[in-house]
Amino acid sequence: MKKFHNLVVLLLLTLGLSACGGVDVIDLLPPDSGALPNADSTIDLPPVTGDIYPSLGDFTIDGAPCALGSVDHCKNCDEPCPGIDNTGGERVCDNGECGFSCKGEFYDVNGDIDDGCEIQDDIPIHEVSQDARLIAAVEDCDDLQSTTAKMPSDDGAHDEAPESRKKGRADWFTLEIDDKAFCQVEAKVTFNFSAFPASSEFRVKAYYLCDANKKLAVVEDYVDGGETMTLQPNTGCTILSATDDSGAVFMSVEKIGGAHSGAAYTITIEP
Repeated sequence: MKKFHNLVVLLLLTLGLSACGGVDVIDLLPPDSGALPNADSTIDLPPVTGDIYPSLGDFTIDGAPCALGSVDHCKNCDEPCPGIDNTGGERVCDNGECGFSCKGEFYDVNGDIDDGCEIQDDIPIHEVSQDARLIAAVEDCDDLQSTTAKMPSDDGAHDEAPESRKKGRADWFTLEIDDKAFCQVEAKVTFNFSAFPASSEFRVKAYYLCDANKKLAVVEDYVDGGETMTLQPNTGCTILSATDDSGAVFMSVEKIGGAHSGAAYTITIEP
């Protein structure tokens, strides 16, 4: 069969070359062959290597090369992953499956990847008491002090730990209070979540740390979105009220659950 195949190939070559200009098959033979090959002759042809029929999936509809596995050609050419790449988020292609990831401290609060991760948390992050954000250093006779902060959360993925942030990150704050004569350290803290959906729930805490590094009892409670909560931790660093009760009040806010929101809450402290 192989010999017959080789003879057919030679015949086709002869016909093709003759049509292109009358090239005689004899010109294709080695000088010392002496005669045309017969059915018992063999012709050694070079092996064919590589894919002579490139996959249609390797090219775009315009004929340009296609980088399969990229966000613009994730599973198939010209099938881009949905979403938008910007400062806050980016599209992701993982083994032919599209995804979306928020960068750094950005959140996709509204769940719409078409506008990316639209809310950025307050930075630097202050989710533990050691990194508490200093609101101010005041005296116990001073006026009310306040600060605002956001607590975004979402159902999406994040490119930095924690990769899941359904409850966002906790916030910690501190206010230093210098105890002066004729005034008393109050450290009364009011948390206001009036801008948040009613389904949101938060846990708030407060405690007082005396200048002698003595930590007093922690007080905590739960508050829903749309409401306020006031906490007043013990500030008695010494037994006698006439002595110095200077120190710092520490406060924290932690989301427990409920709807995602990019709203801000307010903390007001009576020194």
